[in-house]
Amino acid sequence: MRCDCGASLVETTTCEQYKVESMVLVIANIPALKCPSCQAFFYEDEVLDRIDEIISTAGENINQKV
Repeated sequence: MRCDCGASLVETTTCEQYKVESMVLVIANIPALKCPSCQAFFYEDEVLDRIDEIISTAGENINQKV
């Protein structure tokens, strides 16, 4: 697979932060494709779907008490 800049993409993992209501959710070890030339990251559709599920679940559980 190639980046828009023409370089070949490299499989890697990354970490992203998402704001969910009043908290910051950190998701680590996200599979990604990274361009070694322009440093752009790309995610496959299945990965984005899973991230959406995690964020949705976090939002649903944010007000639960232990």
